[in-house]
Amino acid sequence: MQDAVGNTMSGGEIAVHGDARNVLCYAMRGGHVFVRGDVGYRAGINMKASGDQCPVLMIGGSAGGFLGKYMAGGRIVVLGNIAGDWTGAGMHGGAIYIRGGVSPHRLSPDVRVCELDDSDWAQLREDIWQYCRSFDADPDPFLASSFVKLVPRRLRPYGDQYTH
Repeated sequence: MQDAVGNTMSGGEIAVHGDARNVLCYAMRGGHVFVRGDVGYRAGINMKASGDQCPVLMIGGSAGGFLGKYMAGGRIVVLGNIAGDWTGAGMHGGAIYIRGGVSPHRLSPDVRVCELDDSDWAQLREDIWQYCRSFDADPDPFLASSFVKLVPRRLRPYGDQYTH
């Protein structure tokens, strides 16, 4: 698979029946990207919801470093594991859901780990069903799993570095 799949996407659906490489879904504003396998580095950079559109990136395998860097909105769901460091670096919106949890040393200090509430579970179930429909997969193993949610610590992580 090529680099940069789904970049600047504003709607629709892409299903990758294997691995995707680097810089997947850069500046994505809407739609769904489902990857059955792994993704490379810097997936989901600068994703942001736009109007009533909410971008969703679902990763069936592992994700490389800097997942969700500068993420401003939308959802990333990792059904495999985090293989790289600095997940959520500069994140200031949206949420990253990780199946089974994540080692704290893989995370950027810009994010914090939360438990899912009922609305998170409702949305996550719908995302998993859509993912599984795309690949004719059984959703039950995913639905029976535990997840953690990563959210930004601050809404403006670099706000103190701007001049006024």
